[in-house]
Amino acid sequence: MHPFLRVPALSALVLLASGTQAFSQKDAVNYQKAVDYKKQYADQEAVALDVIHDFTFSIDKTTKQPMVLEEESLHLMSLRVNNNLYHLSFYNDNSRITKAELKKDRKEVYLSTACGNYEVDNIFHSDAKVCSYRIPFEKAGDQASMYITKKYTDLRYFTTVYLPTRYPAEKREITFTVPDGIDVEIKEFNFEGYDIEKSKVYNPKAKETKHVYKASKLRPLVHENNTRGNSFVYPHLLVLTKSYVTKEGTQKLLGSTDDLYGWYSSLTREVKNDRAVLEPLVKSLTEGKATDEQKIKALYYWVQDNIRYIAFEAGIAGFKPEAAHEVYQKKYGDCKGMANLTKEMLKIAGFDARLTWIGTNSIAYDYSLPSLAVDNHMVCTVFLNGRPVVLDATEKYISFNDYGERIQGRPILVEEGDKYQLLKVPVVGKERNLISREHTQRIEGNTLIGSAKVKYNGESKTGILYSLNRSKTEKRKEILENFANMRDRNITVAKVLASDLSDRENPFTLTFDFEAKNRVSVFENDMYLTIDPEQDFKNMDVEAKRVSDLYFDEKVFRKSRITLQIPEGYKVSHLPASLKRENPSFSFNINITQQ
Repeated sequence: MHPFLRVPALSALVLLASGTQAFSQKDAVNYQKAVDYKKQYADQEAVALDVIHDFTFSIDKTTKQPMVLEEESLHLMSLRVNNNLYHLSFYNDNSRITKAELKKDRKEVYLSTACGNYEVDNIFHSDAKVCSYRIPFEKAGDQASMYITKKYTDLRYFTTVYLPTRYPAEKREITFTVPDGIDVEIKEFNFEGYDIEKSKVYNPKAKETKHVYKASKLRPLVHENNTRGNSFVYPHLLVLTKSYVTKEGTQKLLGSTDDLYGWYSSLTREVKNDRAVLEPLVKSLTEGKATDEQKIKALYYWVQDNIRYIAFEAGIAGFKPEAAHEVYQKKYGDCKGMANLTKEMLKIAGFDARLTWIGTNSIAYDYSLPSLAVDNHMVCTVFLNGRPVVLDATEKYISFNDYGERIQGRPILVEEGDKYQLLKVPVVGKERNLISREHTQRIEGNTLIGSAKVKYNGESKTGILYSLNRSKTEKRKEILENFANMRDRNITVAKVLASDLSDRENPFTLTFDFEAKNRVSVFENDMYLTIDPEQDFKNMDVEAKRVSDLYFDEKVFRKSRITLQIPEGYKVSHLPASLKRENPSFSFNINITQQ
């Protein structure tokens, strides 16, 4: 073989070695970056090096309607080995995903995709659908880029864009490109405390305006207990597409509350209720009822008890109620269907009942903003002697003239033909949720033995009644015992008696005898006692890194009276000091006395 023929082989070997060395150096650099990021984001499995969303508004040439093209670019770095991330993208009847691709080292790779109906607990929640994209990583420091294009065809449903995402983001950028002829207003929420750059630039040549929002080092969206909805917590943008211009002139979308109600009303007018199906039921339920209030209660409670509530996901399409007779025949429905059935039954009985739109207390907006994001619920309002009473049949076992915490104080949009009324749901004081406890106990060995009587009102009462009534009869004894002993293995209960499980009007009462072990500790001649079986808030911790304010889903109001009989031959050597704390948001008043 001629010597010169070996040169290309040697050159190839050198190039291969150089390429391997370069790859290893890049690997090492990325691994070190991952280690550094892990120090910053210890509880995270990946970091987004950049997340970019471009939203381009235009007029669809086929439909002549305004549309939005969303282009998402997500560049991820894995913070652990053998890491499978699943990126979700939602769509519905008014939006569709037109492209999705995954790239590594700038080359497109296979993208494992699963798309289908959005379900929770095997219940189909609405027209919402979701695509799940698997992004695999072998090593910490590995990177991948996800690109998704989505088209929105009805801009009423294009409402909110959040700056934080599922992952911590080193770089975040959102751009809205709006041409002349489409009236779009962008409202900013919860920007305080964040370093967010924003700019607005008009391009006269292209006849379009660009709104750009940039941020860096953004913490991710996280789930925290005892918090309000994300719209109260995280920086986001509410997009209001008000109108657009065609050859025929200006076409309205949602530019005012009048427009919002007009669109809602147009949907409800399309619903055709068959009264003939419901009239026999209404007659049988109201027969023999002496007063209007009794008749309303009979109809309202029947819907609560007999129609299964299926909760549709907030903010996802579906603002048109199902026909009342169809909900009745199927025996299940969402909030809109249940509200429509309640309304129709009341109207058959001769009452002034109306559909009512409302956003629960998880939503930060009110009706000064003409957006579908304001609403996530529907109820019925009946006017009794000229006074509006809100009826929410999805609140199982709630009584007439009572309101769940989630709707108290919330603004409501009440239908009135071509017009509407803006009202508010009454706020009920903390007394509504009173849990009162009376315990009498004595000491036997290291055990406290006694009896108890507990009365539940408000949120706790409706929750207990719902849990008991939906359970099988043979399971109720066990459930009641769990309520009595609070699932504490050291507490044995007996003679458990409960009040009427169908009584919405009065407190739910539970009486029982109990034996509480390991509540007494004896050291020589001293005896130490733990006499409070509930120990409210004992395990209530506020995380140091908590993002949102601490929020309870009810006004907590509890009163306890615990009486301990001192055993013969003993005297009290020490009592804990009484404690009283007053704060605009809470108060404690604990008195310990010997009589």
